[in-house]
Amino acid sequence: MNKDFIQFITGKYTLLTDSEKMLSDYIIKNFEHVLTSSIHTLAKETNVSIATVVRFAQHLGFEGYKDFRLYLAQCVNNQEDFILDFSKGEKSPESQISRMLSSCSDCLSLTQKNIDYSLLSEISENIHNAHKIAFFGVETSYIVCQDAKIKFNRIGVLADCACEQSSASAILLNMKKGDVVFGISHSGNNSFVEAVLKSARSRGIKTIAVTTFKNSKICSVADRVLYTQTRESPMHKTALTSRIGQFAMMDSLFMMYLTSYYNDCTEKTQELYEIREYFKNI
Repeated sequence: MNKDFIQFITGKYTLLTDSEKMLSDYIIKNFEHVLTSSIHTLAKETNVSIATVVRFAQHLGFEGYKDFRLYLAQCVNNQEDFILDFSKGEKSPESQISRMLSSCSDCLSLTQKNIDYSLLSEISENIHNAHKIAFFGVETSYIVCQDAKIKFNRIGVLADCACEQSSASAILLNMKKGDVVFGISHSGNNSFVEAVLKSARSRGIKTIAVTTFKNSKICSVADRVLYTQTRESPMHKTALTSRIGQFAMMDSLFMMYLTSYYNDCTEKTQELYEIREYFKNI
């Protein structure tokens, strides 16, 4: 079993009930305290019943809370606080920055270790055969969409992106069967991204989900799923390492496309610089 609770719970999070998600969030935030807490203490501090705590442990694959707490004890060495808990005032800015940068580095290593090159190659071929591609996401994920749009446009791939219903509808209207749509969401449960993928799929457009969480909503409406890797807690809202994971995955796809269709891409890049010559004196 995975000796890293954050990664372990990431794979289970979307399958948990609301009470169980709240419990997992509490445990991540108060990891050291929970190691020495009885089931009665944990239930009282989280305002749930003892039965809920037991079901939570069993839902994660343990016989009961005792076995679950033994598992947590085994995770101690891997449970360095990679999420940024700003409530821990005793930590200096230098310490927080160091943890943040270590977290980003760890995220890149996880991405490289778990990347599916054959899937990237398949999606690159889909992009090459498409008339147009588009990226959809909200908030931090939308920044990743914008970056991907710019990169692919610069090598001659017609690309677009949107973060709201009106623009998304207009983009989908002008896409054809065989085009490719990417829905990017760390949680995988964003309703806007889910709706985009559903609509695109109904029109014969290939749908690709980019998410950290298996079994999340957008996975069920996507033809293919690119799983990002991060040790960021599901309850962490600042989206630092999750954003790094999304950038890493989309940059990996971009590099796969660039190397697979090198001649086409370099030709378009040369054309781009020729066009730029006209703007030199502005």
